[in-house]
Parts: sequence; structure tokens; C-alpha cells
Amino acid sequence: MWDVSTTAHLNQIDIGDLQRKIHAFRKLPFQHLDRKTVATELLNVLTFGPEQRAILAPQIRTYPEDTDFYRVRRLSDDDHVLPLRGMRTPADAWEPPASLVTQQRLNLAGEPLLYTSPLNPLVAIAEAKIPPGRLFALIRYKSTAPINVAMIGDEPSQAGLTKDQHLKLTMLMNFLEHEFTRDVGIGTEYLYLASEIIAKDYFDLPPEVQDAWCYPSVASRPAVNVAFRPALARAKISLRGVALARTVPSQEGYRLKGIAFSDAKDGPEGFRWHTHGTAVQASIFPEFL
Repeated sequence: MWDVSTTAHLNQIDIGDLQRKIHAFRKLPFQHLDRKTVATELLNVLTFGPEQRAILAPQIRTYPEDTDFYRVRRLSDDDHVLPLRGMRTPADAWEPPASLVTQQRLNLAGEPLLYTSPLNPLVAIAEAKIPPGRLFALIRYKSTAPINVAMIGDEPSQAGLTKDQHLKLTMLMNFLEHEFTRDVGIGTEYLYLASEIIAKDYFDLPPEVQDAWCYPSVASRPAVNVAFRPALARAKISLRGVALARTVPSQEGYRLKGIAFSDAKDGPEGFRWHTHGTAVQASIFPEFL
């Protein structure tokens, strides 16, 4: 149920004015704008009425305890002999060090986040844009408590809204989803400014309410991804294992082929690796048939 302040705010929105604001925002020369300017322009789209406030009331959904989350890490072309240089200890299976972090969809340069895909490892592979046949590390985590996520781009509830109010809220959410999920390539990383601002300024609630962000997968719709701040990730999910794998062609398109598997326990020489058919593979990565 939407509260009175949200519905009152929606009543002040003129649909024609909102459309004009959205059109003007999408014509901005983002490559020449800094974060503060983009934030101001984004706020201008979302604010209406004499109070000039933006009220969106993000929806919260919950992944239950024991939910699987996956992450894929690329490996260097010459890093294919065990023990691997790039996937050797538990630290390699979590968020990257700040010194190596570039700007991405929800983070600024130097700001580590743990990007994951819930439930389906193929989504994580698609997000990492791993070419067929290329070796990569597939990392599996399991939630140790319920995970509350703020939904970016979610279809807004109609409960308590008139048709006109619901239409306006849907237009706002569709605008935010479009800006958040822009396909960003090499040379257009400046487009990440808008998505990072959307996440931090409009979908970032206190930790007692929100553990992570959930947003549409750009590479594998209609799937979603979940991004954690490092401290909350380590408090709410545990590292289950790592598989060295590649994708190979199949009748369905492609399938996973596992090369080696680890329970991700740190030993004197790092991870211990096991082959397909062992108890480690069967218990942690049963999707490798």
C-alpha cells in the first residue's frame, strides 16, 4: 500500500511535463558531464510540485536463507595451470581489491561491490561476457540468512493507487530502469554515472531494511542480478565453492563443462582442486552433469 505522501506527489505530476523531462535527459551529452551535474539533471526529471521532492518508495523483496548466488571471474589467457594465480585463496573469490576496481553499473572507481546472479549460473556467465570455450572461474555462494533487496526497475504495485497515479509511477520506474540498464561498452563508461546515482540516491536504504540491490540483467533478460556491499555480503552469504569451467556448444545453445572443482577451503597451498565425479563436485556443483 502506498502512503499518502507518495500519492499526493503523484497527483502533482503532469504526464506531458514528465515526458518532456525524460526526452531532455536522454539528449544530455553525458560524456561531458560530471557526477554532480548528472545527479541534478536526474533529480529534475523526478521532482514536481512546489516542494520539488522525488518520492519513489523502493519495493523490497526477500531471497530466503539457503539461496544460491553466483559470480564469474575472468582468468588470464595464460592462467590455466593449477594452482591458478588468479583464483588461489578465498580472498580471490570475493570482491576485487579497491585498487583494481573500475567504474561499473553501481559503483565508482575504487569502490568494490560484489556483483552476483541469484539461482542461475548461466546468467552470471552471460553478464561476464565470457566467449565460448574460454576458461573462467564460477564462484558459488549460499545465503546464511534472508536477503532483503531493493528492486530497481520493478513493476510498481497498484495497491492504493488510482489508474492515473499508477501510470505516472510506472512511467517513472520505466525511465529509471531504462537509464539503469543502458548497454555500456568500451568508451562509453560515462553512462554508468546515471545508474550509479540511481542506485545510491534513490534505492539505497538503511542496512536494517536492505542488504543489497536487485536489478534487471542486461545480458540475460528477464533474469536479475544482486549487488552487495562487501561487509553485508560477508555477513549474509557464505562461500561454497569454485569451479573452473568453460561453455561448450550443445543442442540448447551451450552447456557448462567443468574442469576442476574446489570447496574453497584455504589450505597451506591455497585451494585444493578435485575432478568431475568426486564428492566435492557432486555436492557443490551438481549442475555439471
